[in-house]
Amino acid sequence: MKNSTHYRLRALACAMLASATMLGACDDDDPDDDPGKKPPVKLTDQLQYDGGDLVGIKSAIYVVEEDGSHTFYLSPTEGLINAEQMEQADDYLRVKVDNPEGSVNTAADPFEIEYKDISVKKTTMNDVASVELSVDLVTETRLNLYTCVELKSGKTLLARYQNTCTEERDVELTNQYEIDNRIAAVGSVVEWRNVREGNRRFCLYEQKGLTAPDEGAAGVEILLAEELFGTAEIDLATADPAKVRIRCGEFTTGAGTTGTLTAKYLTDKFGTIEGLVVALDASKDGKRLRAAYEGTFAGGYAATNTIKVTEPASGGEAAAAAEAPIAALFSQEPQVGSYVFALGDAETAAAPADLAKGHWAAYVRVLAAKFDGVIDVAAQTSDYWFRLYDHKTYQTYYGEDAGLTGTIETRPNPAGGKEIYLRVSLTLKNGIGVEAEYYGVPTAATADAMDEDKLKPVKPFEPSIQIRTKDNKEPEGWTDKTLDRMEVRLEKGYRWNGGEEYGGATFDAYYFYFCTGAEGSSVEDKWANPQLILPAAIVDAGKECDLTDFDNTKSHWNFYYDTSMDYLARGSIGYGDTYTQWGMTTKLCPDMAKVTAIRNADKTWQVSLVILDYGAFDSWSDDKSGTENTLTIEFRGKAAKYSGSKTNDLADDFYE
Repeated sequence: MKNSTHYRLRALACAMLASATMLGACDDDDPDDDPGKKPPVKLTDQLQYDGGDLVGIKSAIYVVEEDGSHTFYLSPTEGLINAEQMEQADDYLRVKVDNPEGSVNTAADPFEIEYKDISVKKTTMNDVASVELSVDLVTETRLNLYTCVELKSGKTLLARYQNTCTEERDVELTNQYEIDNRIAAVGSVVEWRNVREGNRRFCLYEQKGLTAPDEGAAGVEILLAEELFGTAEIDLATADPAKVRIRCGEFTTGAGTTGTLTAKYLTDKFGTIEGLVVALDASKDGKRLRAAYEGTFAGGYAATNTIKVTEPASGGEAAAAAEAPIAALFSQEPQVGSYVFALGDAETAAAPADLAKGHWAAYVRVLAAKFDGVIDVAAQTSDYWFRLYDHKTYQTYYGEDAGLTGTIETRPNPAGGKEIYLRVSLTLKNGIGVEAEYYGVPTAATADAMDEDKLKPVKPFEPSIQIRTKDNKEPEGWTDKTLDRMEVRLEKGYRWNGGEEYGGATFDAYYFYFCTGAEGSSVEDKWANPQLILPAAIVDAGKECDLTDFDNTKSHWNFYYDTSMDYLARGSIGYGDTYTQWGMTTKLCPDMAKVTAIRNADKTWQVSLVILDYGAFDSWSDDKSGTENTLTIEFRGKAAKYSGSKTNDLADDFYE
């Protein structure tokens, strides 16, 4: 392109010679002495084809080719601004010259003239009777062009243009995209983030009203790596194709793509997102795709809406873990200082309490100041609370315990919708892994319904016999027993250690038989059915009693369970109070023994016995012994009538 000084000189020269160049050999404004000759033709920004009507030129543009030559397009169609539009209109005069600086030596200089079926260039001169051509680009936006062509066939072409001519330019797109010279309005814009894969998907659709990606909708789709979002301008020629992928119909980017891309949020001075800006100009394999958008958008997240809990490997093999759909994400409303969520693998859940119908459930609390971000749970221990509930084993795992690792990520809908994105990726200190991801509108729940204590698993009561080690584990080989029934009898005037006359005690005593239903056992078999003897006074008190506090209770008691000494070292010998008789001290009392034996008005019982198998049982020393296991027996319900042969002072209506 010439510089501005050149154009000013050319303009001056043109002005001085204008009158001399107005007429050419093919059109003459002067009168002709020959009355039989056809009147002359005068052209003003017009062309004439083969003696026909004069056609006004309404659009004129030029293209600077790579070799520096200039191609001019003149068309009767108004408003055309580039060669592609000229090609579409298909009514243009095209002139190409090496140097647009005035008259062209058609005998020596390269040139081309094309209009309809007329094509004149050096290789077609045999068909040309005469040709004149002058092309003068006076300034960057002013063209003087004249041509006169007469073919040997007699067909003619005349053109004169002295007016505005600009270098071709792209059509300015405003919330539109262009592919294959087709411009389409953008009706919907969607931004869809995929946290797991680390990318964002931008969809510029022709269809209105779309709020999520739609594979069948026409438009432009841009897949952009998360770290490239917000970049001022991405050079598509150097960008990693794996991090930038663009598709529109059959157009797809890849190796050999050139152009630029910008995708960023439109924000106010406070950083609040107000809209989305997308500017795209991409070329590949002779095709070009452009897009320009600035405005509102629908936003969202690609999420599995599933939860997966992986338990630690057992026996060298990892426990199977399957993803389960999250039926609902519950959110405490109103949020006060924190965002509180509850979710789980229950197939259906209309309220937080319904999460107990599944296997796993989770409780997540995030400080409001940390919402819309990623929390490193190991480093930001005060920014969150996490609970994992196992509704099969009725265990609660606390995320604040040392050793928790991973992240909790929360995001609002970037376009301002009510949806929430939540992702939990954690490993508890015991090796349990939790992966959960959800995107959608949470189900509102009250603070009372979201109370973590109410969400904790509660094991349904089952009458049972349990033994646990000091580490709260089952002893090796032990299996908890389910109680088949509890038989009760009353022995009035029970003579403990021979009764009062022999230095013992006499009182009414209840016998409790905790029957397991073991095959071949009778009610009195202590190997199958633990046996507890309590003074009626303890039962009548209707409250928990510390059996080790004889000074206060003044109650004698005994318990027997003839199981393995690995489980209870004194089970067969029995437990009871420590007493002195005839100068000899007998130590039967463990360090801990508590009992609750309450008979309700409806004749149901609530019985609980807890004994620690450890204490000073040696009559000659204070040394302690025992397994340190804890026995727990619990029963609720009506007592069964005593089935044995010993004395029972209870009437039948005591039971029913």
